[in-house]
Amino acid sequence: MSTTAGGVEVPNPVVTVCGIVYNPGGTVSKGTAIQLINSYSLSQENEIQTSYSYTTITDNNGTYSSHVDVNQMYTLYMTGDSGVALKKLSNLSQYEIDSLNPKIRLSPDTLREPGSLKGILRLRDGEDPQEVLVISFEFGNNIKVDKYGFFEINDLAEGEYRFRIIPPKKYQYVDTMFFVPRGENITLEDTIILYPNKEDTNVCSGNIKYPHYGDTVQQYIEIMGDVNQVCNDFHLWLLVHEEHINGFFPQLNEFLPMNSYWTSEVKIGADNNISSGKKFTIYLCAADENANTIFQTYINRGNESNEWNAVQWPKGASLLDQIQVVRK
Repeated sequence: MSTTAGGVEVPNPVVTVCGIVYNPGGTVSKGTAIQLINSYSLSQENEIQTSYSYTTITDNNGTYSSHVDVNQMYTLYMTGDSGVALKKLSNLSQYEIDSLNPKIRLSPDTLREPGSLKGILRLRDGEDPQEVLVISFEFGNNIKVDKYGFFEINDLAEGEYRFRIIPPKKYQYVDTMFFVPRGENITLEDTIILYPNKEDTNVCSGNIKYPHYGDTVQQYIEIMGDVNQVCNDFHLWLLVHEEHINGFFPQLNEFLPMNSYWTSEVKIGADNNISSGKKFTIYLCAADENANTIFQTYINRGNESNEWNAVQWPKGASLLDQIQVVRK
């Protein structure tokens, strides 16, 4: 691995990460398998990027160590007799690293009972669901889908898992995220339906991929989705509507997609419990210059006065997608 500095390729810094693993009772976990995985990434064309995987084992003191590239993202998956654990290393450069002894000490982990995730997906026009790939961003492995559209993932440590569901080419892929609590076997209530690509490629179109319709969410949530290339000629905004409120609340600033994939953050409701249990609708829209000026003026005035009153949907803002969520 290398980066470019001043036109010259230089090696990325390699450091040693080390940690300790405990059993649920507090004793150190000897002989626990530690799988170090270079976190997966997928291109817009769903090409699987190269992944690195290395396995080591904790010693008699429950400790482990491994060499990593400080500029890469990793998943540590720990498997022992008393359970499993998951750790994500997304920003190693934030640690203070001694150049003479480049070592990062990670926080301790405790093995817990594993959980599982299972669900059903189908293609809208009825094609064979066995043609669908379900790929884990954390592990890079393919999850098998049977002829009924059923899939199941076992031995999952507590944590968040990201997946890309890749159907045949005439269909849109789906990026999604699920949280698996400790020791719980999660069955998705709703069937995941995959839809064909939109035929009109001259119109800006986009989707909200996460969160999902009906999800219960915190006040601040990450939201993600995709748009087609036509949307590069527009300004992309997210708006939030609270039930029984006349108007909409533009969020943050406009955001830019990267390879047609976008991610942003929205604020759902007030800072106190007054918003708990209320329904909110999140809108993805493409704004022309007129609508973009209205949204940007709203943000600027709000930052100056700290007053955030709802605005009406402006002329020149086209709705691309919407979902409804419930505030926790």
